[in-house]
Amino acid sequence: MKLNLLCLAALLPLAMAASRPFDGNSRCKVQGFKVAPSMVEPCCLKNMGGSDRQNRILHCKLPIRREGLFRKCVYDLGYATVVDCDYYDN
Repeated sequence: MKLNLLCLAALLPLAMAASRPFDGNSRCKVQGFKVAPSMVEPCCLKNMGGSDRQNRILHCKLPIRREGLFRKCVYDLGYATVVDCDYYDN
C-alpha cells in the first residue's frame, strides 16, 4: 500500500505538467496579391497582437487561440491572402 502511494506521489507532478495548456504565442505571416499591410495591421492589434512589417509582408505575434479571429478579420477585408501561423514557446 505504501509503495502504491509513493508511486502515485511521484507520478502526480508529471500528470499535472502534461495537462497544462500550451503557454506560448503564435506568429502569423500575412502575404498576398495587392495586400496593404497598413490595412491588415489593425486586425493584429485588435486581437491583442504586435505587428512588424517587412516589405509587403506583415508579421503578427498573437496569443494562442486568437489566430482564428485574426484570420477572419483579414478575410473580411476582402484580400486574397495567405495567413500562415507558427507556434512557439516564450
